[in-house]
Amino acid sequence: MLLVTSVLLTCIAIPAIHALEISAETTYAANQRVDDDSWYVRDQRRRFLEAESALSRRDMKRFRRLADELEHYPLHPYLEFADISRRLASADSDEIEAFLEHHSDTPLAWQLRRTWLTLLARRGQWETYLRVYEGFDDTTLRCHWLRALLDTDQADKAMPQVEVL
Repeated sequence: MLLVTSVLLTCIAIPAIHALEISAETTYAANQRVDDDSWYVRDQRRRFLEAESALSRRDMKRFRRLADELEHYPLHPYLEFADISRRLASADSDEIEAFLEHHSDTPLAWQLRRTWLTLLARRGQWETYLRVYEGFDDTTLRCHWLRALLDTDQADKAMPQVEVL
């Protein structure tokens, strides 16, 4: 009985072992050990730094190409942030709001939102300000928010907050 069980287990195990063989035609990730990926990370880091450099030189064609190649790199949002921040005064509101929504759980969104709100207040773009504002614990931004309410005929919402501020 023990011999029969051994033979059966051996027969069952052979196909399983055979199934684990990885053909040479499979993708890189299937054939490599985890520590072999360090070259890939170093390459991404190098391209990230090249993208930052291209942006600072205003070589937008190279920046866009590198940023697109790094779409899945963990620091990619920093490239987007740097690009939008650099041209914030002329950037499209939809693009800025898309960034804020997509990266809402990051400090980058908070920083961009704060900077953009300051610009919107300076320009007197109160309707956009109200749409973007998110109850900051910042006296200046709250003051601008109250001004936005007043300038968009919402004094009834603003006046109770004035005394609190």
